[in-house]
Amino acid sequence: MKTENEESPEFEQGRCEGAQVRPHANGGQWQLANVLLPELVDVIFRYASQDKATISACALVSRDWRELALPHLFSDLKFRTRNARPLKHFQDFIDAHPHIARYVRKLELIAVLDAPMDPLRPLDLRTLAAVVTSLAGLRVLYLCEPFFDGTDSALSSLSSIMLPRRLEKLTVDICRDEEDTSTTSITTLIGVLRTFPADSIHLSYFDIACVPPSDPRMAQLIQSSSNSMHVVDLKLDRLDGSCYGLERLGLGHLFDALCHVLKPGYLRSLQCRPYKGSDYGDTTKQLFGKFLHHTAETLQDLALPFLLRL
Repeated sequence: MKTENEESPEFEQGRCEGAQVRPHANGGQWQLANVLLPELVDVIFRYASQDKATISACALVSRDWRELALPHLFSDLKFRTRNARPLKHFQDFIDAHPHIARYVRKLELIAVLDAPMDPLRPLDLRTLAAVVTSLAGLRVLYLCEPFFDGTDSALSSLSSIMLPRRLEKLTVDICRDEEDTSTTSITTLIGVLRTFPADSIHLSYFDIACVPPSDPRMAQLIQSSSNSMHVVDLKLDRLDGSCYGLERLGLGHLFDALCHVLKPGYLRSLQCRPYKGSDYGDTTKQLFGKFLHHTAETLQDLALPFLLRL
């Protein structure tokens, strides 16, 4: 039996798994200092990545832990755009802190009014494109209640924007046009999707204004974007179409536009779920059938919970 002062052979040779052996400054004695392996620390930080207060505290433990904590601390950023705090302020922050920008993997932009009666300020898509370009590791872009500029001049300026890479996922939630604050035109929506290409696209909770194919802007958009969008996963959640005569054709026109702009052979998953109680006419059903025929060759996952109500 060993006494408290006797050292085992493993300690004498400095071989102890999961620990680091360091000598005392006084008397040359050995001290066992437990140090977690970086791989284990990273797993712990990943598990607690949503608890930013804990990650921030861990970043102050040591320089090694700081380097491991920063990617988890800044991997998910949320910015609330206001009339008094436009997106340009966030761009200035990113430009001033490039060491933070390289850690960002998901960016959420949430539009908030300073006061209920304040006028809406449209989201500057050129500034947003510059921000996305600055975030070299960005994978997911989430736009909540964005107010897009749907004027001809704004849409024409988007054609010159070319992002250096594709996103993994783009989500647009409850968006509106400057021309009509209750709906979003298809020309605006397709222009945004073309500007920020993503493998997975999720559109949810907004009305789509009717833009017939004969509209000059629609014809120009289809011609410039023909078979150019490589979308693998498409989710249309609780979208609706503004009234046009006796039918709600906005969603049907969206299906028709997607037939022209989606590149064949890429779409693998399609989910469509309309507003509860929505009733679509024959024209919308025909356009949806045309869209299914356009994508059926490569579809592997199809979810259509509204078919029972058609």
